[in-house]
Amino acid sequence: MEGAMGTQVQIERRDTAHPLAGRKTAVNRRLIVGHEDSGFIARVCHQFEQLGWDVYPASSPDMVRKLAGELPASVVILPTQFQEESGWLTCAKLVHEHPGHRVILVGDYCTPDLQRYTSFVGGSALLGLGNSMRSLVDEVHQAVQLPILN
Repeated sequence: MEGAMGTQVQIERRDTAHPLAGRKTAVNRRLIVGHEDSGFIARVCHQFEQLGWDVYPASSPDMVRKLAGELPASVVILPTQFQEESGWLTCAKLVHEHPGHRVILVGDYCTPDLQRYTSFVGGSALLGLGNSMRSLVDEVHQAVQLPILN
């Protein structure tokens, strides 16, 4: 999926530090990034670390679930499909086992039916690969009720 999300998602860079960067709030700013594409993981981790999040990469559904059990994560980002199982199944397992986690799925495309299915399995949001990194950042912040970035 290097071409996916890799070429379409742009990491936003600012000349000055973001006002939320490094500032701790009452919200756990922990993020688990599950994906099989190491480039995707690196880009997302870098972006959220710049914004002051503690980020934990995971390359498989088992690793995601293990981290979710060990960490009081705020948000988990998953692909809609891992090799072993669908991201929707991983999402359903996570929210059943750890109801406090918010899960955002990222897939090839986003339709109203897939958005309803994401909600059905307990996901907070579904983003298509055409969405920007800014959209992902906004969805993560919205999932934990942090202010949307300007």
